[in-house]
Amino acid sequence: MTQLTLQYRGSEPAYIEVYQKKLKDPIFPGTDPSLGLVEPGDTFTIIGQDKGTLSTEISLHVYVESIDETVITKIHTSCSQPIGPGMVFGDFLVLEGYSQDGGLLCPQESSDDCGCSGKVTVLTFKLLGDSDRSIEIYQKKVKEALIKSSVTPGEEFTITGVDNKGTMGTEISIFIDGIETRLHTSCSRPIGPGMVVGSLLEIVKGYSLDGGQLCPVQ
Repeated sequence: MTQLTLQYRGSEPAYIEVYQKKLKDPIFPGTDPSLGLVEPGDTFTIIGQDKGTLSTEISLHVYVESIDETVITKIHTSCSQPIGPGMVFGDFLVLEGYSQDGGLLCPQESSDDCGCSGKVTVLTFKLLGDSDRSIEIYQKKVKEALIKSSVTPGEEFTITGVDNKGTMGTEISIFIDGIETRLHTSCSRPIGPGMVVGSLLEIVKGYSLDGGQLCPVQ
C-alpha cells in the first residue's frame, strides 16, 4: 500500500503518531507534534516512505490525555490481508487507500463466499454488557499484546495477527478484567460472526488467510 486515509472514531481528542515498520521516526504527523492532535470524526492521510509504500505494517499510537493512556493499533499493509474502505481497526475507519500496483482499494463488503482456512488473520469484536471492561489479548508465543485497552459497552475493536504470515497462529488468549479465555484460531474449530467469547465479547467480523471472510456461526 502507498496511501491510507483514516477517520478517528474515538470518544476523546487524542494525539496520534503513526509509525511505519523499521522506520524510527513517525510518518504522521511529521516534525510538528501539535499537528497530531485529532478530534473525534477528524480524517487524516498517511503516505508511505519505503519506496513510496507503507511496507508491511503500520502502528498507530493513540494518546488520550484525559485518561493518560496510550493504545497501539496495528494495520497490516502488505495487501496479503483484506483492507479497504469500510474496515475498522481499533478507533479508526478506513475511508480510502491506494496500493502500488492495484490502484484504489476496493470497499470491503459482505460476501456470500466465506470460510476459514490457513488460520485467522483479522477479528473484530464488540463488547456486550453494561460496564466498561479492561481487555488484553495475546497471541500464542508473542509477548506484546495485540490490544490492551479499556473498552466501553457496544464498542467495537479489531485485532490483526502478527506471525510471519500475518495470522494469529493457533490460539489467542483473551483477558477480560483479568479473567482468561482462550480462542482457537487455526480454523480447525468453528469461529465467526455471532460467536460470543468469554460471555462478553461478540465476534462481529473476521478474515482468514486462505478462506477470506469468516462465515457466521449459528
